[in-house]
Amino acid sequence: MRIGLLTYFWDNNAGQYWQAITTFRRLKQVFPSADVEIVDVRHGVSAHEGRMPRRVLLKPWRYSRYKCATDAYNQGRIANLKISSRSLDTRNYNEASQFIDSLGYDLLVTGADVCLKPMSDSDVEGAVPLYWLSPAIRAKKVMLSSSADVTHISDLSAPMREIMKLSIQSYSHIGVRDSMTQELVAKLGAEQSKLCRMADPAFSLSPTKKWQLESSKLFPKRRKGRKLAALHLPNTSEVKTITQTLERLGYDLVSITSELPGVRWGGSLTPESWAGMSNQVDLVVTV
Repeated sequence: MRIGLLTYFWDNNAGQYWQAITTFRRLKQVFPSADVEIVDVRHGVSAHEGRMPRRVLLKPWRYSRYKCATDAYNQGRIANLKISSRSLDTRNYNEASQFIDSLGYDLLVTGADVCLKPMSDSDVEGAVPLYWLSPAIRAKKVMLSSSADVTHISDLSAPMREIMKLSIQSYSHIGVRDSMTQELVAKLGAEQSKLCRMADPAFSLSPTKKWQLESSKLFPKRRKGRKLAALHLPNTSEVKTITQTLERLGYDLVSITSELPGVRWGGSLTPESWAGMSNQVDLVVTV
């Protein structure tokens, strides 16, 4: 049996990285004799891929840590994932569907991530991403821990609703990870017998000693009488209120994704140091 996994896997984003790897590993465990691979089909990624972040361009002394993290992501994908030999980057939903069908999978798995979220028209014509698989694709279709983020059915145009309704009807199983997506697919006509809530597979991760050691090199030691909080937040006036409140509550603060005024920046984390972070900090505050 040939199984194709459709998920985000290419960006140097820890959540995306571990969701892809843990979903891939689980499929290999459940179907040990199957040929499982990531389907390398994307919308509008190639133009942005490989670009160096502005924070590194403006402050070149950060390049060594950025390169270390980038290399770790690339090596991890090679070591932990099998990716289809053929690839496609297209804005066209029908072209993506034809490409996926031509690969001849017996089972297609969508998820895990916010892959059901509508995209900008600059990435995909009509805003419906390929993860809403077309019924024209002949493989059996299953959805695992997928999300449309906060998308509500009222946000969708009539053409988008029609494509999504036809897609949902073609799935044999619909596993979503949040109540918003559950409500959306139910309103799109998902059969209740096929629909269920399920945890993100990344919750199966247990930090190893190696990850904890790598993470400890990047996070400061707790000062006496203080606790340590890791922040994943944008630089807004509301966030400033949050940081000030946390400091009053006795926390030292480290930002792990972007620079915030008066907050130490943790820099470019490798996926392993990100996964080991839970053993280094007392609190994580995220969007």
